Amino acid sequence: MRAVSYSSVSMWRECQQEYWYRYVDILRPKVEEVPLTLGRMLHTALEEFYRGGSPKHALAILDQFQPQLDAYAAAAHAMDEPELGAEFAGLCDKAKAITTRYLLVRGKEDKERYSSILTEERIEYPLTDTINAVVVIDLVTEDIDGHKHLWEHKTTKNVPSQGYRMRDLQTLWAAAMLAEARGIKVEGIVWNYLRTKEPTRPQVLQNGTLTKRKDLDTTWHRYQQEIFAAGLNEDDYLDVKERLEDKEMSVYFPRIEIPILQDERILLRDFIATAKEMEHCLDNTRFTPVRNIGRKCDYCTYSKLCDAVILHGHDADSELKARLFTIERR
Repeated sequence: MRAVSYSSVSMWRECQQEYWYRYVDILRPKVEEVPLTLGRMLHTALEEFYRGGSPKHALAILDQFQPQLDAYAAAAHAMDEPELGAEFAGLCDKAKAITTRYLLVRGKEDKERYSSILTEERIEYPLTDTINAVVVIDLVTEDIDGHKHLWEHKTTKNVPSQGYRMRDLQTLWAAAMLAEARGIKVEGIVWNYLRTKEPTRPQVLQNGTLTKRKDLDTTWHRYQQEIFAAGLNEDDYLDVKERLEDKEMSVYFPRIEIPILQDERILLRDFIATAKEMEHCLDNTRFTPVRNIGRKCDYCTYSKLCDAVILHGHDADSELKARLFTIERR
């Protein structure tokens, strides 16, 4: 049986060569991108918490990433990228700081309001006689009123628009798989954001007071810290407090619920069609993947390999593969 996920099908549709490097050659970068690593860490902390762990345990579990972070930092320094190495060296502290703030804002109410049905669970479901669909569920909860929701934990520097959420079919796919494979029908999606940008430190002005700029991207807690550090009177900043007091919840850890409105049958039909196309091509020993050159190349993990092939020929990427990637055996 061939296992396909929504991510692998989407990658095939966008660029067969990227799919080939990722799922056939199984190339993994020796130094992962910082946002991806931080996202995995925060997902792990949330998994521990929503499985029933305490905030203390959710923070402690992040320590398991330290050996990998040390390895990434060393590899970055070896590649003459000291700033990247420093980012990895401090990433565990950053993940703990974000997790601590999230749990202070959301943790107590979530424990009281929601019970977890599924947490970080892999689901497989047969689409055809030879193809299995695979999806990993972040979280499914039932609230105190009996409503079931599928959660998507999203780590991001800036929270995207509503249009982005409405166009995201991966969550709809996950909801469809929940219904088909487990008989769990959810009423909607909870987009649970963790913004990874740290609150801005307010500037101390020449007269010794703190700036009250209305466009300051920060939280009241961060602003309050600077008030105390500068020996100022909090009562002089009540207008700032009123403006910033809800920023942790509304800007840094916003939560958006949307009902499921799209027709999942169309999504399922298109998914099966692409999965069958993939199966046909990959079972053909003479198949050659096609590169889709476009804007995505600027941030593709494998762009340097494609650049080497385009500029110097098909064998030019072999040295780069060894230098930049490891091969994960199945």
